[in-house]
Amino acid sequence: PEQPLIWESAAAPAEYAWIGVALWLGGALLFFLTALFRYRTFACRLRRQSRPILLPGQRVRARSSPAITSPLLIGVCRPVLYLPDTPMTAAERQLAIAHERMHLHHGDLWLKLLALVLNAVHWFNPFAYRVSRDIEELCELACDERLTADMSFDERRQYCETILNRLERRAGSLARLHVGFSTAKRGLERRLQTIMFGKKTKISLIVLSLAVAMVITGVGGAA
Repeated sequence: PEQPLIWESAAAPAEYAWIGVALWLGGALLFFLTALFRYRTFACRLRRQSRPILLPGQRVRARSSPAITSPLLIGVCRPVLYLPDTPMTAAERQLAIAHERMHLHHGDLWLKLLALVLNAVHWFNPFAYRVSRDIEELCELACDERLTADMSFDERRQYCETILNRLERRAGSLARLHVGFSTAKRGLERRLQTIMFGKKTKISLIVLSLAVAMVITGVGGAA
């Protein structure tokens, strides 16, 4: 009996699929490991160029460093508050510490870590980068809203002036797993308007952004 023909090309789609999976997994690992390397490099350099300080009445660990120009909170499991060696008024210092403690209370570093993981999984999707930036911006808005809820108009103005003063001295960083008092120029106008006029930034927006990011990741993973 005549043997049926066997098409060798029938296995091609499966082979291409494995190539696609390998490219996706390689890109995700490269994205995440690069972000982790930048974070570790930044954290180690910052620790070497700093000294421990005592903040009365504060339980968070604090260090002072000439390597930064704006206060920031770094470290997911063992957060450390870094303050610059540059001169700060007592009011600026108090506002900066209160801002970073609010980030710590909200668990924003964990949110940024989750956003980073989701971004790594969906590294090829430009929309995932937009969602990650939106989560970062919404965290800042929610922190400002909680901190300025009981402030007068003059106190809000001083708070905005402090942000602008720190922004002028802000040094850029490639590390993503930290939260700072100053913000990027992108979204600054919206942030200042929210502070001055008390526009509400619902925490549900942050939850919605995370949900969208997870849906995007799930759909991409299924595909």
